[in-house]
Amino acid sequence: MSSVSFVVREPIRTVASTGVVTVDGARIGSLATHPSLNQRNLDGSPIWTITHVPSGMRMGSDTGFLSEAQALDFIKALNALPFDWTDSRNLRKDAGMHAAFESLAYVCGGVVLATEDAESPT
Repeated sequence: MSSVSFVVREPIRTVASTGVVTVDGARIGSLATHPSLNQRNLDGSPIWTITHVPSGMRMGSDTGFLSEAQALDFIKALNALPFDWTDSRNLRKDAGMHAAFESLAYVCGGVVLATEDAESPT
């Protein structure tokens, strides 16, 4: 569980279908949000995604947020969970984390993305 709650605006390294890319983002602890590399809303505004900073892995390949504020609220909720976000070894294996991620995403305004997102390594 992380008590970190302040936002740091900085370049974020994330894994994309073309390799590792750097995008402008907002980080709280080990989690960051940034505009999707390949998806936008119908009005042209960005879809906001979540990246695990230590690994560069996109989290929730079929989940996005309509605003940066929603994505940051989601990161704050995730940081309140008893999960060590600095350790990337168990991100794909922890079923409880996956269930919490999906539930909290929708509570915080997350939406299911209609098309497959090439940003996700999974």
